[in-house]
Amino acid sequence: MEAALAAIAMLLLFSLFITACAGTKEAEKAVQPEVEIPPYESISSLLVAGKPEEALEAFEKAYANDPDSFETALLRSGLLVSIGKTDEAKEALKTALEKEPDNPDALFTGALIAGLDGERNQEKALLESVVEKAPDHGRALAALGELYMEDKEYDKAEDSFEKSIEAEPDNFVARAGYGNLLLRQKKYEESVEQLDKAVEAFPNYPFSYVDRGKAKAGLGDTQDAITDLSKAIELDPEHYWHYIDRGKLYLYRGEIERAKADFTSAKKIDPDYFLSYVYLAGINSDEKNWSGALANYKATMERRPDYYYAYEPAATAAFLSEDYTWAAEMYQKAYENEPDEHGYALMHGISLFEAGKEQEAKAYFREKMGTLPRDTYYYDIARTFVERGYDGYLVSKLNLEKQMPLKIRAYFYLGLFYRWAGSDTLANRYLGEVRDNALFGMFETEIAENLLEKEGPSEDAKN
Repeated sequence: MEAALAAIAMLLLFSLFITACAGTKEAEKAVQPEVEIPPYESISSLLVAGKPEEALEAFEKAYANDPDSFETALLRSGLLVSIGKTDEAKEALKTALEKEPDNPDALFTGALIAGLDGERNQEKALLESVVEKAPDHGRALAALGELYMEDKEYDKAEDSFEKSIEAEPDNFVARAGYGNLLLRQKKYEESVEQLDKAVEAFPNYPFSYVDRGKAKAGLGDTQDAITDLSKAIELDPEHYWHYIDRGKLYLYRGEIERAKADFTSAKKIDPDYFLSYVYLAGINSDEKNWSGALANYKATMERRPDYYYAYEPAATAAFLSEDYTWAAEMYQKAYENEPDEHGYALMHGISLFEAGKEQEAKAYFREKMGTLPRDTYYYDIARTFVERGYDGYLVSKLNLEKQMPLKIRAYFYLGLFYRWAGSDTLANRYLGEVRDNALFGMFETEIAENLLEKEGPSEDAKN
């Protein structure tokens, strides 16, 4: 009987473990990849070992002659938990608890059931009760560590995992959970050490490779990180986030085609989730494939209209694709999200002009002249678009400006004014100043460079 209890304990240990899968993430630039750790998901009913239905059938045959004993009821309850039959598990556990109401293993099984039912407070209370009665109950300590980590009580989580490992050095849940905790704390070397043991204990669990890959990425070992993520994909080829995580590493390493392939695979797995489109749009933008970027940003907005990180790059892609109406819409969204970035307001109005909506654009700029700070170039640009001849005053004012960043940004909008007005020579002159005095990371620089590259020198300049 003790051997049977040990067997079901191990089955529960392996069958009830968290999945460290990613949540909503933000697109990143190709710099040293920041390790992203998703919200921790506590005990799940993910079955990663054995065939519990067959085990249950064998168990019921083996104990047919003693159906009402405490051990039989507890074993049956544990097996039912492992296959997600919580209602039947509760009945079996009730029988066990009637016989031994303070038994730590029975209370632990009750905690697992409470967790599966979403009763977190009850789950935590039962686990704490188990640990109080049996301080070396490794499985309860590991499960409690998960809950503490989910609640960001990291000191308590660390204490629970360490005690669990001390009690049961081969406890897979404790090793993997502790590895995830250390990853969150950016203790990458220690995380790898724990996750090595988790992988050794249970080599077919994909998320141990995912977490270990992230820890290795944190150490700068992107090649080994990719190897781990590739193993996770081999074990679980339909999991969206594995491809996103590996694609980001490929992107960082400059392996663009492989990154594209991974983001495309993620899109095929879950075409309704937005993040793969964000990364593909970013790659398209880097390649100056503005129509591709536009399509992917539109797909992003269809799926996640509140994803404000994409508002400005989406608007810029639309502007450079000459989809000026959508550019105006997205610049307006960007401005609403960042009301102090008045450049977005100017681009909204300019996009309306380019879309042929001159009256609407002029009305918008007249309205903004009442709210834009009058001592800024934003006000001057808005007025330039609605008041004939005001550009001459603005040029004179800019000739006296000593602060280059302000001057260059104003030159950009002045260049767009002359572009809309049909003065190609003046447009190219001012946009060229923006290109030659690039303001790093500013969307104005990107637009100026691409317009000049796309349109080439004006006829006057050629002559």
